[in-house]
Amino acid sequence: MNLLNVFFVACLLIISNGLANDIVVKPISAKASSIYPADGANYYPTNAMDDNHNTAWSSDRTQKANIGEWLEFDFGKNVTLSKLKIYNGWIKSDSVWKLNSRVKRATLTFSDNSKQSIILEDTKSEIFIDIGLKETNSVRLTIDEIYTGNRWNQEACITDVYFYLDEKMSENYKYYEALLQPYKEKDTLSGYHEFLEKYPESPQTKDIENIIEKKYYEEAKKVANIQAYEDFISLYPNSTYVNEVKELIYETAYNKAEKDNTLESYINFKKKYSQAKQVSKIDNKLFELAKFSLRQTYKEGAIGERYVPTSTYTSSTPNSTTTYINGKAYTSTMYDTNTSYSGGSNEKVYGYKLIYDITNQSKNYYIVSLEAKWDGYYSHYQTYNTGAWGDGDTRTKLVEETQSSKYLETFLLGPDEIYKDQFEVGEKKPENLNIVISQLEKVDKSYYEGLVKALSYSQKKEIKNED
Repeated sequence: MNLLNVFFVACLLIISNGLANDIVVKPISAKASSIYPADGANYYPTNAMDDNHNTAWSSDRTQKANIGEWLEFDFGKNVTLSKLKIYNGWIKSDSVWKLNSRVKRATLTFSDNSKQSIILEDTKSEIFIDIGLKETNSVRLTIDEIYTGNRWNQEACITDVYFYLDEKMSENYKYYEALLQPYKEKDTLSGYHEFLEKYPESPQTKDIENIIEKKYYEEAKKVANIQAYEDFISLYPNSTYVNEVKELIYETAYNKAEKDNTLESYINFKKKYSQAKQVSKIDNKLFELAKFSLRQTYKEGAIGERYVPTSTYTSSTPNSTTTYINGKAYTSTMYDTNTSYSGGSNEKVYGYKLIYDITNQSKNYYIVSLEAKWDGYYSHYQTYNTGAWGDGDTRTKLVEETQSSKYLETFLLGPDEIYKDQFEVGEKKPENLNIVISQLEKVDKSYYEGLVKALSYSQKKEIKNED
C-alpha cells in the first residue's frame, strides 16, 4: 500500500470516527400550524423530514410575517437528543432560496414544555444547533422572526430538519446523572449550588441552573412582597418568568395602593408602574380623590386647510369639413382637443375639536398634567393618471387614514379654579378618547403662588417682546 492510499484510509477513519458519535434519531411524523396551498408543488410538514432538497415545508401567508407559525416533529416515544441540523429556506436552487422567506429566530419547545431560543443564519448551507442533552418525545419549532424573500415575503420555508444524539455525550451524561441523584433527592438550593461548584463540567449544568432559577422564583412567590420579586428580576433579567413576576409586582403594589386609598398612593403607583394594566382602574379614582370635576364636549367646524392638486379632464370635439371634387363630396373629420382643469387651490377641512374644562373643588393646590390618546381620522389627496402608460388625465382621489394621536397639557389649579382648553381630534369623532391625569403633584400655597407669579411675568414678557 503506497503512502497516498495510507493517507486516504486514514482520512476515512477520521471521518468515520467523527460521525460515529452522532446517532441519527428519526421522527415518525410531522405537523404544522399551517400549510401553503399547493401550486404545482406541495408544502406538507413531512417534506421537512424526507431528506429531499427539492421539497420543503412552507407556512401559509399571514399578516404577521409568520410570527407564531410552527412546525412540530413527533418521535412516537421518548428519545434523547443533543443536536439539530437544519436546512433553512427552500434550498432547491439559489433563485428559489432567495425568492422564499427563511427563518431568522425561532423557539424550540420540547414535550416537557421547556424551551430554547435559537437564531438561524441566512444561508443555504446546513446549520447545526446544540441543545445539550434533551429527553423528549416531540420538538416544535415556532417562528419568532423571518428573513423576507424577494418575492414571497410572508411565507417561511424549511427544507429539512435532522435530529442527532451524541453517543459519547450520552455516556458522559449518565455518569454525572448518577453523581447528581443524591442532590436531586435532597432537592435544596444549597445542594444544587454545591453540585455546580464540584462538577462545573457536568452536561447537566444548564438543567440544574434552570432548576435553581425555578426555585428562586417559587421562593419569591412564597415571600410575596415587591422586594423579593424585584430581587428575582435583578438576578434573572432574561428569565422566562420575568413577565409573570412583573405582573405579581403590579398586583401587589396595586393592592397596597387600593388598601391605602389615598391620592398619593395611587399617583405613586401610576408614576412607578405606568405600563401596568391596573393603571386604567386608577384614572377615574384620581379625579374623585382630588375632587376634580371634568366636563367635555365635541365641537364641529373647520380644523384647517389642505391643498387640492390639479386634475385635468380631456375631451374631443369633432370638426368636419366637406370638399367637392368633380361634383363629388368628400368629408374629412378632425378632432379638436379640449382640456379643462380643476383643483390647484386650498380647501377647508372640517372635523371636530374636543372642548373641556376641569374644576378643582378641593382646598388644595396642584400641578396637573392631563393626557389623552386616540386614533384620529384624517384624509388627504392622492394623484393618479388615468392612462395605462401615464399619458392620460391627471386625477385626484381622497384617501382616508387613521393616525395615533396624543394630547398633553400641564397647568396649575388652585381651590375652586377652572382650567379650560380645546384640541383638534380629527375629521370624525374618535371612539376611544379619554382624558386622564398622567401626573398630579400637591403643593403648598406659597409655592403655588410663586409659580403663578413666575408664569405671569413670563407671559407678560413674551407679550412685550411681541409688541
